[in-house]
Amino acid sequence: MGQLIENGDEKWQYYFGFNGEFPSDEELQTIKGIILPGSGVSVYNKTVPWVPTLLDFIRRVINEYPHIRIIGGCFGEQSTAEAMGGKVEKMPYNPERPKVLGRELCVPTDQFFEQPFVKRYMDKNDYTKETFPKMVL
Repeated sequence: MGQLIENGDEKWQYYFGFNGEFPSDEELQTIKGIILPGSGVSVYNKTVPWVPTLLDFIRRVINEYPHIRIIGGCFGEQSTAEAMGGKVEKMPYNPERPKVLGRELCVPTDQFFEQPFVKRYMDKNDYTKETFPKMVL
């Protein structure tokens, strides 16, 4: 996302849901997508005061603005699942299941490079599949 903002290919806006900031109804008419990132809290923690407001917002976007695509990472996935009636809970400890912590390199498939917005970005920056910047999660 930082690369897109820096190069001016897309218009991005930040909203801080934990502070009660959300797009207006007017803005929601033109927004193409919403990214719900990670958080230091879990959606199953019912003591976090701003989570119910975020869940209401997600439900409203899904039900009233079907043109908006939502992508969530970690907490964002939890929030979307919970907002739509799923049950999110803490995973029980299992010593036989290794924990995955840290960063992992994403290796895009050929289909990724066929996406129109990726092609435009690559053309603008003279990237090839081999020189495309590494993506880390």
